[in-house]
Amino acid sequence: MNEVQGVNKIPLKSINYQTNLNFRAAEIKPNDTDPYDKFIKEQEKAQKKAKRKSTAMTTLQVASLLGMIGMAGVIIWQYFHGSGQAIKTSKLLFEDLSKDTSLPDLATAKSIDEGVRKRIMQMVNADNMSQEIKDKIGLDIPPKAMALLGDSGVGKTFITRVYAKAIKADYLLTKFTDITSIYEGEASQNVVRLGKAIIKRVQKNPKKPLVWLIDEADPLMKPLNSGGSNSNTAEQIRSAMLKTLEETNKYPNLKVFIATNQQIELLDQATLRRLGQNYKIPKPNEEVLMESLKFQLRKSKDILKNGDFDFYRDQEKEIAEFIKNVYEKGGAHGDIETIVKSALTKCGEDVMKNNTPINEIKFDIKYLNEALDEKGKMAGAIAA
Repeated sequence: MNEVQGVNKIPLKSINYQTNLNFRAAEIKPNDTDPYDKFIKEQEKAQKKAKRKSTAMTTLQVASLLGMIGMAGVIIWQYFHGSGQAIKTSKLLFEDLSKDTSLPDLATAKSIDEGVRKRIMQMVNADNMSQEIKDKIGLDIPPKAMALLGDSGVGKTFITRVYAKAIKADYLLTKFTDITSIYEGEASQNVVRLGKAIIKRVQKNPKKPLVWLIDEADPLMKPLNSGGSNSNTAEQIRSAMLKTLEETNKYPNLKVFIATNQQIELLDQATLRRLGQNYKIPKPNEEVLMESLKFQLRKSKDILKNGDFDFYRDQEKEIAEFIKNVYEKGGAHGDIETIVKSALTKCGEDVMKNNTPINEIKFDIKYLNEALDEKGKMAGAIAA
């Protein structure tokens, strides 16, 4: 077979195919009709294409590597500084309840169980007692958190708000679920951040009492299940919260309440002992439920028959039957509040439907009974 020769007459078989072929570098002008030159030219094109592809792949690999490094950096930062789910302590809602007219005075708050009201009144009197008197009579009350135990709707939040008003305090409600996170370690960091923010506030205003309610704290109070990552996370949260409470106990002007719906026998006894105090809020009896109804309708006196709650006198039997039904269904203050709001809405709907003049609007027991029937079909303290 004859050897194919190009413009420089070099035998094809002597070509090192690993050599970087480049006509321009060799200052050779290829002959497009020469098979040898055509072969070399095609090889040159293939090498250029392969080089461009290699360069593109290298760039992509570098970008991918940088992306992975960036993600790793974010993960490391989150581990040490939080995942971005941190509670925003700058947006905590502190309320001044000292002049809140929507809350009753503790002494006349008949919608609170009498035994509970007396216990809270003792706390108020102790708060108002001078240190000189305490020293003289030997009264030493360490400022420890109090656990409020009771079913949903019995008035745990309401009681702490009335107490805050009685001692002219600021008020902060924190739901325990709001400071927990699905990220391991984040919840405990939130607890620490929150505690520091609250302590900073009471340090800044040492003469202003602050009532802090930690609501829905069942996860904090229940016994821990042994083993598993969830157990480890729960232990971290509990440890962080108890350490935070140890710090808050150093400030007499900070009153901490922890609310749970769990029964005392289902709670972690060691945690209860570290809190220092616990108080069970009973379900309201019929008398207390009646006072709760009056309280919820306090803004509606103008539309009650004859005004000034004569509505109850006109329909005393029907109202008593309504309260009895609520009580027998296991209802509490939260249920009364929901029923009244629904009943007033029904009243307003009838006013709109019938074009009733404003000065002729009257509230009727039928609205409460209709709302109670609907409440019985809802999930909650009252079950059908």
